[in-house]
Amino acid sequence: MYFISAPLLEILNGTTAIALRSIASKLVSYQEFGKVYSLFGVMETMMPLIAAPVYSWVYISVLHVLPGAVFLLSVAVTVPALCIFGWFYHQHKKDEKERRLDVNTTTLLTADPPAVNP
Repeated sequence: MYFISAPLLEILNGTTAIALRSIASKLVSYQEFGKVYSLFGVMETMMPLIAAPVYSWVYISVLHVLPGAVFLLSVAVTVPALCIFGWFYHQHKKDEKERRLDVNTTTLLTADPPAVNP
């Protein structure tokens, strides 16, 4: 059963980057898109260069004590990323709500007053 569920859950792994880029693009102005996407590109390129030696060092260092420590390291790295993703999502929803309120307020202020029939 576990061998079947793991690949199904792993399919969702790629959607995180897509959703993060989408939400981040909605949080910044269109003049900042290049900066945001270049930051994403640099980070995606640098992560394997940093993560591979760190994971190898952790595995070799604690192999005799706790062979699964690399999985704990993965959790420790994923939790802050999930918090940042949650913050992006919260900011996006907050901005969306403010935009809707601004549109409704503007519509109410610019609407013609109702005609009064004597």
